[in-house]
Amino acid sequence: MHTPRLKVWKLREPNVKQEFARLVKDRKNEVFEADNVESKCNAMKEATEQVCGWTKGPPRHSEKWWWNDDVSY
Repeated sequence: MHTPRLKVWKLREPNVKQEFARLVKDRKNEVFEADNVESKCNAMKEATEQVCGWTKGPPRHSEKWWWNDDVSY
């Protein structure tokens, strides 16, 4: 079964990158005032989910799509 993943590669797009930066700036108090790492991570993850979204289907490439006979030796 496919596990959805965050589409972090979307952060390469300038408009997505700007929106992410804006959200992180808006949440900076929430991140800095959190008393543990997990709370900080969750605040950042929520911003990432909001901007990037989640995958819906299986990955286009297997985890080893780059592996071939040339690199196996």
